[in-house]
Amino acid sequence: MNLGERTLKAFRERTEGFTRDSLPHQEDFETNPSLRSKVDEEGHMKPFTGNTVIFGLDEEIRQAAQDIQNRLYAQCPELMGDLLDGRSFHVTLHDLANGESAAEVERQMTRIQEPALEVVRHLKNGRNEPIKMYTTRVFNMVNTSVVWGLAPADDDACRRLRDLY
Repeated sequence: MNLGERTLKAFRERTEGFTRDSLPHQEDFETNPSLRSKVDEEGHMKPFTGNTVIFGLDEEIRQAAQDIQNRLYAQCPELMGDLLDGRSFHVTLHDLANGESAAEVERQMTRIQEPALEVVRHLKNGRNEPIKMYTTRVFNMVNTSVVWGLAPADDDACRRLRDLY
């Protein structure tokens, strides 16, 4: 990746359109079929195995996300799946391996184990301060989930996130 792609300006250009205009215009608003691997027809979570790099949230942010979820459930419960435990709210940096088959995920995780450990060693030796973010908007993520959009606060935060990815 060239350095130009790591700027906050490039990030904003890439994300602005799909976060601002996230609802379908030409067709019905239907659940994305890919969600069926995680949620059944009644909106109940199915077993799902995965390995994802995430960041935890400060309590204030976690509570704000919980408040958004509570409002959505109060206003349109028939459109929602199981209520999520707010303690599970997080920022996803990168999905490494996931799927319905635990055996397949295990194979994928074994394949990436050494590169992942190298990244962890690198991180342990690097800067360990928080990466500052700000809220952009809440939006529909390809008809699979309601997402609270966050963006890096400045070019340094953007570069650090891109380096972690």
